[in-house]
Amino acid sequence: MVGGPALDARLPQCMRSGQIPAAPSQDCHRVPTADMEPVAPAEKAHTASRSISWRALMASPVALFHFRLNADHGIGRVELLKLWAQACHSTEVSVSRVESGSGSGKVHTYSLFGPTKNLDIRDAENRMRDSLAKALPKAALVLRRY
Repeated sequence: MVGGPALDARLPQCMRSGQIPAAPSQDCHRVPTADMEPVAPAEKAHTASRSISWRALMASPVALFHFRLNADHGIGRVELLKLWAQACHSTEVSVSRVESGSGSGKVHTYSLFGPTKNLDIRDAENRMRDSLAKALPKAALVLRRY
């Protein structure tokens, strides 16, 4: 298992069990951090509550990389999240997958989100390339920066 018990204990229950809900919440696949506070959604921009946590907003991961795989070479969200968290040396990461095409032309585009502070992007990129090559040895993929 990738990640170890320290990372696994911080994963949401849906990810620890390997069960991904049919309609996940917005933050279901985001690894929680100790300093995060709930952010109340505002109904309208001009009526936004002043209680919004700017610290939580600033800690939000940003899109750093993306790659595409044919549907027959896919990777699960839980495994990808663990690989990405290890590559970044951070738990402030998330991943997403968008499916496009149909039939034999079906393709998955994966996006990797990470912290902007205290991240050596080149080292994280190299570690992620190595991790993906080990996890998907038969897949041809190109990891690209946003």
